[in-house]
Amino acid sequence: MNREKVTPEQTALVEAAMAGDEAALERLLVAAQDVTWRFSMAVCGQPDDAQDAMQEALLRTYRHVSKLRDAG
Repeated sequence: MNREKVTPEQTALVEAAMAGDEAALERLLVAAQDVTWRFSMAVCGQPDDAQDAMQEALLRTYRHVSKLRDAG
């Protein structure tokens, strides 16, 4: 599996978003849209279903960003 390394800037954005910084969270969500769309299309196969899945994933991230934890 090809995994991109998390940059220090991304880490800082996540930490800021977790602390309530709306601008940081918006930057993260915008940056995640393309990869989320591609994944949703690969799983769902239909654009309408993929759009729904992508919106749900990003909305859940928005709602629960304060609960994120280190995956490492």
